[in-house]
Amino acid sequence: MAIKARMAESEKPLEAVPSYEQEQVSRGLLAWLNQYTGFPAGVKRFDFEFLEEDKPCMALSTIPGTYIIKRYVGGDYRAGYQFKLIYRGQPTTNGDRLKMDEVLDAIGDWAARSCRERNPRLWDKPNIGAGKQIQKITVNARSSLFGRYDNGDAGNTAEFDVDISATKIPGEYTYTSASGASMASETGRSKTSEVKV
Repeated sequence: MAIKARMAESEKPLEAVPSYEQEQVSRGLLAWLNQYTGFPAGVKRFDFEFLEEDKPCMALSTIPGTYIIKRYVGGDYRAGYQFKLIYRGQPTTNGDRLKMDEVLDAIGDWAARSCRERNPRLWDKPNIGAGKQIQKITVNARSSLFGRYDNGDAGNTAEFDVDISATKIPGEYTYTSASGASMASETGRSKTSEVKV
């Protein structure tokens, strides 16, 4: 994964984004993904980390670890968020199994294309919290089978990277580095220099 590769290349551990901010991203992405109009038969929406039994369903699941990958003077930063989409279905033929891959891949292409083209008709940006914007969504791993269930259902998953830019809002929050030192001044503006990893 891209974020893990950055971690491996860096001598310093990446700084984690506060959990409440990760949750804001998850909520915003979930609401945005549920605007998709091409759900397969029997599926009405994505749920968050929940799959129903004995019926077609889809879920968004976070991949642990949202990290700050670049920090700027003033407190602004770029972060990497990862998630996967899961599709549980009841395929009975090779065609059904291939169709499950096609469905997830089409959703991934829609998400990446919508972000890349910045076409207002395609890209109604997710609301992921004050001062934050999604810059890019990348399909990190295409759809593939990840498991079979006792009742014969199959589960497919696709993985995604999200590049987020965040503008520091004075007084809204303070960051803490891995060493526990405050990274913001009394006015809410960071005193640190840009950090590239």
